[in-house]
Amino acid sequence: MSTPTITFRVKPDRQQAVRELVNAIKDDPGMTAAMLEFIRTRPSVVPGTGGDTAIRNIGPFRNEDAALSFLVGRLKTALRPVALFLFGSRAAGSARPDSDFDLLVILPNDESGPPDYFAAYAPVAGCGIGVDVVPCRLADFEAERQRPGTIAHAADSEGRLLYASP
Repeated sequence: MSTPTITFRVKPDRQQAVRELVNAIKDDPGMTAAMLEFIRTRPSVVPGTGGDTAIRNIGPFRNEDAALSFLVGRLKTALRPVALFLFGSRAAGSARPDSDFDLLVILPNDESGPPDYFAAYAPVAGCGIGVDVVPCRLADFEAERQRPGTIAHAADSEGRLLYASP
């Protein structure tokens, strides 16, 4: 059985202690299994807060703006979208700390067939931030943006435009 790779940031003054702990875990198969089980079932609240403080969904970033900037940069570079919208609770200002980022990626019309969700999500996969990437062709966005109940309408009317190609 291969051990999954887990990446995380550690303050410089704690790196040696973390290395020793990681090596101890790697050398003990029982400990490895216990740690993996803990990670899979870890609490969704900050320990020691009485269960009322959710873990912030910003990955390794200092704040929401830094996390969002990272996501936008990765998607712009990889997908070359026409536009990027933030929609949902984060755009509405009603997000909880653990809310994910909902991003509508408007892609050019030059490709045939529907956009591939997995290809659109790939640039941000594994970054430590909960994010939903919804790809949409420009023609579909234009056709749906005036129809209430569609993601295109929600993004256009209540969302935040994060990027528009020049």
